Order: sequence, then C-alpha cells, then structure tokens
Amino acid sequence: MLGGLYPKSWPVPYDCYHGAELQIFGAYYSETLGTCFRRRGAESGVESFGESISLVIHPFSFDVKGAFNGVHSKLLEHRLAARRVPKPMVEWIGDFCTGRHASVTVGRFELEVAEIEYAGIPQASPLSPLLYVFYNADLVERSIDGQGESIGFVDDFNAWAVGADEEETTAAIQNTILPHTKRWARQSGATFEADKTSLIHFTKRAETDDSVAVQLNKIAILPQQSVKVLGVTLDKKLAMDEHLSSVIKKGTRACLSLQAIKGTRPAQMRQLFRSCVLPITDYAASTWYGPGKVGVVRLVNALEKVQRLGARLITRAWNKVALPILEAEACLESTKERLERKVSAHVTKLISLPKSNPAKRALLRGFNAIT
Repeated sequence: MLGGLYPKSWPVPYDCYHGAELQIFGAYYSETLGTCFRRRGAESGVESFGESISLVIHPFSFDVKGAFNGVHSKLLEHRLAARRVPKPMVEWIGDFCTGRHASVTVGRFELEVAEIEYAGIPQASPLSPLLYVFYNADLVERSIDGQGESIGFVDDFNAWAVGADEEETTAAIQNTILPHTKRWARQSGATFEADKTSLIHFTKRAETDDSVAVQLNKIAILPQQSVKVLGVTLDKKLAMDEHLSSVIKKGTRACLSLQAIKGTRPAQMRQLFRSCVLPITDYAASTWYGPGKVGVVRLVNALEKVQRLGARLITRAWNKVALPILEAEACLESTKERLERKVSAHVTKLISLPKSNPAKRALLRGFNAIT
C-alpha cells in the first residue's frame, strides 16, 4: 500500500485497485486534454524550440512552488468537471484528496494523528501527476505556432516568444505571457519560485543583447548563458556542450556507484549498466545527435568516456585496452550505433504524430530543406 494514500470511502487498500483506476483515468486524460499534451515528450518539446531558430527565440521557464501541496481539492474538482471527466470519477478524486491524516515521529516522540486541513494531492501516489496536469491545463494549453507559446510537464512551465530581436521577444513575454501566468497563479493560489525562473536567448547571430530584463514580482530576470528545459540543458547557441557535460558527470557517478557493488557477474553488471547508466547518458539524444551535424563527433567522443568505464566494469579489463575490444568483450553496442538506433526510433515516432504537433512540423521542414 502506498503509505495509506487511498480514498477513505474504499473498504480495502488502495494498491488493490489503483492499476485499473489509473488506466481508466488515463484514458479520459488523453482524450479530454487534447493535442496540447497528447503524445508530446520531453524530446519533442525541446525540439520544438528549433522550429524558428532563424529568428530570436526567447524561452522563459517557471517552477511552481510546492505544486502538489498547493492544489485546492474543490478547484481541482471544478477543473476536472470542466474537462468533461465523469461526475462519479470527479467525486472519487475529491474523496481521494480530502480527509487525510498525518502524524510526526521523531525518535520515541510521536504526535497525535491529526487531520491535514489543506492536504493538496498526495506526493507518493501515481495518480497525482495526472491530476496536476488537469489542474494547470489552463496555464499550459495554448496553441504552439511560429510565434512561440508554451509547453509544460507537471510543475515545470516553459513559455517562449519568437521575434526579430531581443526587444521584441522580451516585450512579448512581459506583455502577453506574464499576465496570463499571473492570472492563472491568482486563480489557483499558486506562486512561482523566482530563484528557479530563468530566461535565455536562442539565436544564430554572433552577438545578442543580454541587458534587457523581464520583471517578475518586482525582480529583474536577466538572460542566462544556459537553462534547463525538461531535463535538457540548453545553451544560447544550442551547441549542447553543457548538456553533454552534465550527463557525462551523472553517468560517471552512476558507474562509480555500480563499481561499489561486489560479487556481480559480467552479465549482471552489463544489465545494470544498460538499465542504470545508459538512460542517463542517452536522455534526449535526438535533440543533439545526427550523422553529419557539426560538432557531433566531438560530443560522441566525450560520451565514449562513460562507455569505456562501463565496459571495464563488465569485463574487469585493464585501462589501456582499446574501446572496440572492450565493447566486443562486454557485448555492448558502440556509442554511435546505440545513438543511431535511438534517434531512428524517435524519428519513427515523430513521423506518426499528427501534423498539428510542432515537432512534426519541424521534422517536415527539415525534410523539405534536404529535398
């Protein structure tokens, strides 16, 4: 049972039912929220930034403070009903989010169990991310076109404007995006963390004006050299060096953690490397990898440091052994082959997307430019 987080009206524990309920709710989720959220992952979301890179793209990233705890159950029920979620399910979710109790234990000292007045939605429930997507749908659900607009994932909200220069895009954010964001925050009782708010210019021009700031709650937000969007670190020129540096550090730490596990056989270590390390290094690889792209060889060579470390963990080989031999003995794909397979699978998914999806439009533009 997930920490006792189940509706109080249920006679049996939550884990006996949550699978079926999540599938039912997920079906309504995919049908009622429409194309703004459906079939758009982190990679396609980041790729949509590149659709108008010939101009100036000005992303603005927000983070909702205490997102799950700040959800008001009655407001959530109202927004679910507005999205045509059936009334019995809305009532079930309202029951799920109210009447919860908690107690604090420190050593041998334990407080009496008390009801949580403003409980929000449970942190440990697999249903909570879906509920929050409904909760902030009015914030994120705006059309994405050549002039920008927004994408989001749970409590991370990213909006951008496209224009001829920095002054135009900054004015669009200040006069259009920020008022819409503040209005949703007032209606939802939410606040945005100023220290996690970031701003950046994406342009192919050699020089950019980083002196124009956006005012948020009387705080000046100046453009940065890099920002993180849906787990991907993007620099001003979209060279992806900072992103690769970040994932290489994380992948190296993961390899060193695996090294501390004693008594593992090569097959077990290979399975651990594939399941624990490669998802870190290959995350959003389609946003930067492509045969023939400028700088890709340098990025792949940097990524091969983690591949070498993992292959040595599997084979227990010496440091001087050549990487192709290590990969063959460890039964690992080369970094280039693995990335090509991953990107090919991602492109196949993009081709199956509807034409209204911004990532699909960017892909079609790329195909037209080649042909």
